[in-house]
Amino acid sequence: MGGRVNYFGGLAKDDPFIRFNSNTVHYKELIVTGTTACSTYDCLRAAEIVNSGRLDLSPLITVRSGHTS
Repeated sequence: MGGRVNYFGGLAKDDPFIRFNSNTVHYKELIVTGTTACSTYDCLRAAEIVNSGRLDLSPLITVRSGHTS
């Protein structure tokens, strides 16, 4: 099956934990990563590029799902 989940951004300081079913990660062969080490400028510039529509990003998105806390 396979898939990738990337957590970008911080979580609430009073509850900085992510809870998930490790069996789902294992048996569905998911990859969970985090992203850091970019400046505010980098993030703003990336958002500009994505929001401009200059890039067709649809091939990168295979599934959309809601995030629940």
